[in-house]
Order: sequence, then C-alpha cells, then structure tokens
Amino acid sequence: MHINIGDVLWQLFNLGLLVLIVIFIVQFFRSAKQRKTQLDRIESKIDAMNAFIKKRDE
Repeated sequence: MHINIGDVLWQLFNLGLLVLIVIFIVQFFRSAKQRKTQLDRIESKIDAMNAFIKKRDE
C-alpha cells in the first residue's frame, strides 16, 4: 500500500476548507442574531426616552 503525501495534504486542505466554510456560516448567523438583540434593546431604550419626553412636555 502506497500513500502519496501530496494526496494526503490535498485531502486535509479540502477538509479544512469545508470546516472553515461551516464555521463562517455559523458565525454569520450568530452575529446576526446578536445584532438583532442589540437593536431591539436600543429600540426599547429609545421608546422609553420618547415616552419620558412626551410625558415631561405635557
């Protein structure tokens, strides 16, 4: 049985590339979720400030 080092390295490279693609996809969706959560918190703070200003001006 003869194993060519070049073939082994090529297979490892392809496997690593596949793993990196999966990691990037997971990170993208995770950051999108965190961004949405942060925007929701900011929106609720702005709404509270607007309500306070309207209440104060009346």
